[in-house]
Amino acid sequence: MLALPPAVLWGGGMAPWVSGDRLRRSVWRLAAVAFLFLCLPVLPAHSLARDPDNPVPSISALTPSSATVGSGAFALTVDGAGFVPGAYVQWNGSGRQTSVLSSTQLQALIADSDLAVAGPVSVTVLNPGPGGGVSNAVTFTVIGNAKGLVAAQGVGALPGSVALVPVTLVLNSGVSIDRLSFGLAVNDSGLPPLTGSLSFQTGPSMPSPNMVDSGGVSNAIAVSWYQQMASPLSGTVYLGDVKVSVPAGATYAQTYALRVTMASGNLGTTGVVLAPGADAALTVTGSAYLVGDVFPLISAVGDQNGDGSYLEGGEFGDGGINILDLLWALRAVTNIPGFRPAACTDRFDAIDSYPADTASTRGGDGALTILDLVTTLRRATGVDSNRPRRVPRGLCPSGTQLQAMGWREPAAEPEADSDSGSDPAADRRDGRGSIEVGEPERVAGRALRLPVYFRPRAGQAAGLAFSLGLEGGSDARLRFIPRPGVFPSLCDDSLPGILALVWLYPISATAGHPLQLGWVELAAGNWAGSAPRFALYGISTDVLPSEAGP
Repeated sequence: MLALPPAVLWGGGMAPWVSGDRLRRSVWRLAAVAFLFLCLPVLPAHSLARDPDNPVPSISALTPSSATVGSGAFALTVDGAGFVPGAYVQWNGSGRQTSVLSSTQLQALIADSDLAVAGPVSVTVLNPGPGGGVSNAVTFTVIGNAKGLVAAQGVGALPGSVALVPVTLVLNSGVSIDRLSFGLAVNDSGLPPLTGSLSFQTGPSMPSPNMVDSGGVSNAIAVSWYQQMASPLSGTVYLGDVKVSVPAGATYAQTYALRVTMASGNLGTTGVVLAPGADAALTVTGSAYLVGDVFPLISAVGDQNGDGSYLEGGEFGDGGINILDLLWALRAVTNIPGFRPAACTDRFDAIDSYPADTASTRGGDGALTILDLVTTLRRATGVDSNRPRRVPRGLCPSGTQLQAMGWREPAAEPEADSDSGSDPAADRRDGRGSIEVGEPERVAGRALRLPVYFRPRAGQAAGLAFSLGLEGGSDARLRFIPRPGVFPSLCDDSLPGILALVWLYPISATAGHPLQLGWVELAAGNWAGSAPRFALYGISTDVLPSEAGP
């Protein structure tokens, strides 16, 4: 057996010999450090991705909406939207034991001690992170010696618009009245003064009031039903809306205080004590969004302009339509993960720009298609005749965030390929065609190049948009090389492992036969020797609008 010396020369001197166990431990430590420094930087981006953030919740109703002092503990039902597991109700900012019944309903236990003092209570819902946040506040009323109250509800309104301030009567259980009067004032001190006089719009279940008087001032109104009503009022009754003209000179986030100045009622000849509800606020909101203006996303969470919606004017856009808006619209239309907004949100409507808007703040037909890209491009280029400006065409080199290559006249019909050799698993379809990725081939420098085909369902020429990405979420950079005569109008290769393309001119092909659009290329070092597989996130193809389009 080989005998090891007790010491060895180390740097010209003597050093203790390292035992076998200590040597093995040192080697393993070095291997672990090497793994961290050499392997972690090349982990695919998707491995570090997290789940989508929780939404900001919203409250639409409370049941019940009032209770009397000392009436005892009860279960409060909260209706709304965006409730997630772990959400809980806050009573004046303090959490209460809560059960999440669904994404639209919660139930919270309200203790008898919560009803010890009369007055308004702010009820909110808090969603946990990531994301999440606090909902809008809805008032719960604890009624004391008074038999009920008259309350105004806070609202938001644009400068120069007419705000409708809801006014509600809340009566204690078993209390009825058949005569009612209230007054409301708007405090505009230090703010742009209100224009015109306040007026009142009667609620659908109420008779017309016997008197509506502004007293010759612009910021106060008195409303009275001094004649006996045919049907007494009880419970919670929506009386109507006080109409307030917001000055055109008012600016975002300015707040006008709303105060019920007096409230009184009668049942027959017997007076019923009523109390004014808590003060509310009329908040000046941001401007309506511009359809097509979807970038930048200023805030994904939170109602920045205080108007009750968390994805709309004031939360995205910069007041103009340009190439970056077209880039984000392309990613949304082709369904790249994380870029398509939920339907029925303002950001979705801002991308949905085709057909022509029916109102200045709404989008098109409720679907995101290539036709929306055509409309956004026309708006971004500011062409009055609805025809985009001609710009030089080119390729889509790697590293270019977005390169516009212009509108082209329909080219002569290319000769169709007889066989694409496509992988059926890579075949994705919409109603008019499919995208197919063929077998890879090596090119100089160990790069891989795979042919990409469009197979139309019908022979009619149509525009085309799609996005594809490497399966498994690879962060390899992709490059698209177009086939001569079939240049894409737009190409986005700035997202790792993802490529989005659009042809904003009709592509002519034979029905059922694949037309090669070009090749997708992976640079050397971005693949491990096996053939890559692609996932198609979305495809849109449609007959494009004519010169007299939207």
